[in-house]
Amino acid sequence: MNLRRRSSLWALALLVLLLPLGGCFGPWRRPTKAPASGAWIGDDRSNLTAATLADLQRARISEYFVDAARLEWSGGEPVLRPGALDARPGRAGATLVVRGSWPAEVTDGKTAGKRLAAEIERLRLDAEGRGLLAVGVHLDVDAGGSLGPYAAALSRIRSDLDRSLFVSASMQRGWLDDRAASDLAQAVDFLVVFVYGQRPGEREDPKAWDFEQVQANLRRADDLGRPYFIGCVTLGSARHLGPRGEPIEASSRVSLKDLVFNPRLRLQGGFTLEGIDRQVYGFQAVAPTTVGDWQIAKDDVVRVVSAGTTNIHDLHQRIASLALRHALGEVFYRLPGPEEGLALTAGNLADAAAPSPPAVDLLLTTQTLSRSADRVLFKVVLENRNDERSDVSTFDNNFVELGAEGGLFGDVEPGGFQRFELLRQGSDRVDMEALRNPQRVRLFLPLVEGKERIESGPIELRVQGRDPRVVFEAHFIMSDGRAVNVQPVTWTPGS
Repeated sequence: MNLRRRSSLWALALLVLLLPLGGCFGPWRRPTKAPASGAWIGDDRSNLTAATLADLQRARISEYFVDAARLEWSGGEPVLRPGALDARPGRAGATLVVRGSWPAEVTDGKTAGKRLAAEIERLRLDAEGRGLLAVGVHLDVDAGGSLGPYAAALSRIRSDLDRSLFVSASMQRGWLDDRAASDLAQAVDFLVVFVYGQRPGEREDPKAWDFEQVQANLRRADDLGRPYFIGCVTLGSARHLGPRGEPIEASSRVSLKDLVFNPRLRLQGGFTLEGIDRQVYGFQAVAPTTVGDWQIAKDDVVRVVSAGTTNIHDLHQRIASLALRHALGEVFYRLPGPEEGLALTAGNLADAAAPSPPAVDLLLTTQTLSRSADRVLFKVVLENRNDERSDVSTFDNNFVELGAEGGLFGDVEPGGFQRFELLRQGSDRVDMEALRNPQRVRLFLPLVEGKERIESGPIELRVQGRDPRVVFEAHFIMSDGRAVNVQPVTWTPGS
């Protein structure tokens, strides 16, 4: 075989090897991002357990955006302040997130971008030295007044960094009208366009949650002609408002159950009508009280706004119906850190990805405490086996009911339940006959949280027959109005 023929065969073999890679590289031989869904992870990753990662896998989430550094400025030059770089999401690679703002006085985007690219390269090496494999860098920067210089900086960063490292940026819904939005889209490998929800601290805007507005913004994002993830805020927050609605402070570290069970807070009416495409609850103080680190004065209001799992489930359906050409998937901002009880968990995201709307998964059991010929003492246990929570109801819904056969109820200690009612068969009225001869007990619970276990206190059954029995059932409602019922279960003491 002559040299020319051998060279031709080698060239052909090399071409065959490279052909499968052709679909993985876009212009300038850069890699292109594959469709997927992603989860945003904060700088406190102590909640990132093996169970969390398993739930993310069940939710078909394979992209991780990890808060890694803060962008600061010194004499007009960008400086990165690294955050937590030790924990990593399993063995998967992560996109390092740089958060900060772009000063209006920084108009030379190319020069700033060159400096910032060097800072990012140092950040990447630092992260990988600690076991956090970087597959990309994401700029989550408030640059609403300087999109032109910011886009120029991103373009320079993208050209200076290794081409195997994806460069991406956040885009706020309000930027879609800016003439420089197209320049920003062209400067990066892909965008994360935040179209649903609001982050803690933002001024409340109902339109940010409205699905009709979300769909309109997605069409505008798609018209940019560049790959993008759909940013969805799943980190709920609470706002402390004055008596005239003036904002005082905001936090994501608030427990909805603590608000519901606080006797000095009164649930305001009308929240169901406000919670279209989101969940909204308002609590007004009838007396001074404490909520977390907040000191709440009389007539102050704590207002909670968050996405529910059913909202995300419905959003999935809406997005699928749009047939968007350039959307890669959703990115959920963000997984909860410690004490962030208003955020959707990885389990919630997995439930939202299921074909049917999610609901609480309730189980009723009993514990016998003592038994004699004429008296049985027992507890009721209500367990929610998934991450979903019920809607808040302080009156006629959300209760466990016990019905006695061959006996009457005596003393009742509600324990973890909020209150109870004594009733007779065939009537839901609390009357003298029910109080004297209670045949039924209702244990009310305004809210059941995800993975929650609630035990009653001791409940007395006064035996009147040879084979006394208790029939248990439960009735709860979800935020979208669906009823969740645990069908009647009969319990024979001692069986």
